[in-house]
Amino acid sequence: MFGFGRKPDHSGELLEFLVDAWRMKPRVAGAFIAAYGKGASARLDEGTKRAEAQFAALSQAERLQLFAAGDEPRKFAVIAEAYNAFLADIRKGKHEGTDVELAVWAILWNDSALVEQIDAGLANFIVQTQPTKYPDIDLLAFS
Repeated sequence: MFGFGRKPDHSGELLEFLVDAWRMKPRVAGAFIAAYGKGASARLDEGTKRAEAQFAALSQAERLQLFAAGDEPRKFAVIAEAYNAFLADIRKGKHEGTDVELAVWAILWNDSALVEQIDAGLANFIVQTQPTKYPDIDLLAFS
């Protein structure tokens, strides 16, 4: 009732990231955010808090090195949520033939190198299956 304990909603920020930084079509990015934005938002919030706690313990030189590396917490939140969505829903046929399914495939395919660090088997499956599942993924999902 009063909003105590509610997690902040970063859905708008994540949608903007997908559309602006990744050049994902707004329709496809919007479908992903509508289906999985709450989970991705929670992941971004948790990741940001964890990073801030770790950042405070770093020396000035380590902080500068971290900034130079350019890690993007929104990217990690989106990929983590797409990874979970794939395992929990997409591979079971949920969202079959929709923009949600396309978005999950596009996100995992777009940064398959990061997915490989999490789950090499899934990354390999995405890279091998994408040409037959979504041969025009660039045209369908990205501007």
